[in-house]
Amino acid sequence: MREGSPIAKEWERLKALDSRTRAYQFETFIGTLFGQAHFAVTPSPGAGGSRQVDLLATLGDETYLVEAKWWTKKKPGEPEVAALEDRLKQTSPTVLGILVSYSGFTQGAINRVERKPRRPILLVTGEELEHAVGWSGDFLRMLRQKRDAMLVHSKTVFMSSRPLRRPARRKNKLPSSPETVVLLDGSRSKWLACEGDFGQFAFVRELPDIDWVPGSGFGVTLDVQAPATDQSGLLSLLRELSTLGWITEQSRWSIQQAENCWHGAGAEAFAEQLADWKTRYDGLRTVHHTEEFCYVDTCDELGFYSLTGQVAAHVPRMVWRTSLSFQLSGVPVDVGPLQALCDRFDTSSKLFFRPRSSDSVTRRHLGVSESIPLDVVGFVVEEDELETDPSDREWAVGVVAKNPFRRSPKARRKNPDWWPDMASDTELIICGLRSWHPLRKPKKTYRLWSCESAWTSDSLVLRPLADWDDDRGDDIVAPRSRARRDQPPKSIASLVDL
Repeated sequence: MREGSPIAKEWERLKALDSRTRAYQFETFIGTLFGQAHFAVTPSPGAGGSRQVDLLATLGDETYLVEAKWWTKKKPGEPEVAALEDRLKQTSPTVLGILVSYSGFTQGAINRVERKPRRPILLVTGEELEHAVGWSGDFLRMLRQKRDAMLVHSKTVFMSSRPLRRPARRKNKLPSSPETVVLLDGSRSKWLACEGDFGQFAFVRELPDIDWVPGSGFGVTLDVQAPATDQSGLLSLLRELSTLGWITEQSRWSIQQAENCWHGAGAEAFAEQLADWKTRYDGLRTVHHTEEFCYVDTCDELGFYSLTGQVAAHVPRMVWRTSLSFQLSGVPVDVGPLQALCDRFDTSSKLFFRPRSSDSVTRRHLGVSESIPLDVVGFVVEEDELETDPSDREWAVGVVAKNPFRRSPKARRKNPDWWPDMASDTELIICGLRSWHPLRKPKKTYRLWSCESAWTSDSLVLRPLADWDDDRGDDIVAPRSRARRDQPPKSIASLVDL
């Protein structure tokens, strides 16, 4: 309870009254509590038929038929629950019942509501009100947790001195990326390691332009504090995002240390590398006490989001400043998916869509005179499952190259303004390919063709795009003996006859 707030003072005043006066005013108090949670409240509505109920509370698609009782010793039992059930039968099937009793409920009342989940009735005690009064977000979250527990598990849950916990969920497998990084030595992985520094950014394959809509103006930002305090909580958060449909196969991520960084694709690989931090640290010259991470993913046609934070580089793996930053084309007409996300994470209900004040995506197309050759060290590869020729099934959709803008005291030129400073410390960059080609047909020269970048509230999202010189007339010899096709190549060079 928030001490000193008007509703909290009213709660204390109510408890100090004599039982008769208190019983009369309790109904008004419950209506005020619903009103502070932004419900539209109708006292003594006709929705309950000829039998009167205390109030009807509506917020969006949520409607509750509420009966508030105050007993000093007697607890409501099955008869009181049965009476509210009769009143619910005269309302729309979407209306839920709430029975509020300061003194709690008999076991018979609890058993009865759990036997009839088709018309759910939520039971709220005085002890729960003690913890929810004064924080409308806590009150609303409490109701929704009770509702979900009843609808999903047919269980009545009560909040005591500790917050309600969500039911344990099966650890579902996170989506993996179809991309594979293939270096010139033939090694393959879902991620790559290189020299670098701190800086929460990620190379992405696609960067939605949230301003690209018929109307004028810019996109909006929604920031959500994520409930993760350690590595286990962070991995659970990823699984929750996956369960709610917020994780796709197109995600990219990075993890940064004092002198090293790791770039990868897919939530599955991201979770594996977070958990396998000891292996990542093997052989490192310097390990800072904290590492940073940045995970970026798209969200349907709305835009994209970043998940950022810091993790202790030792046991216990504590997590700080974990947050989600959504960049959306506008305020969705249907905020249900975002509301479900906030409800699942127990975040405050007081979240805001903030309009961006400038272009969301910065673009720079390089002309011929600005052309920058890339020193390619590997490829980002995907398989074309529809390709009938197995030798052409793997396609290069991106390249891994040495960073031409890497910060160095020996650098002879200043980096251009369109290249983000945060991306100047990483040894390698990951570029998408404007024109794809079979992996077995590497090109002689790759050049940086354009660069797109955007900022979320906490991170940089970067999409360099490369192209290759048009050498389609060059003779490219077919791969070697088909008898050895099932064995991984020792190097990219082994895929072609030089």
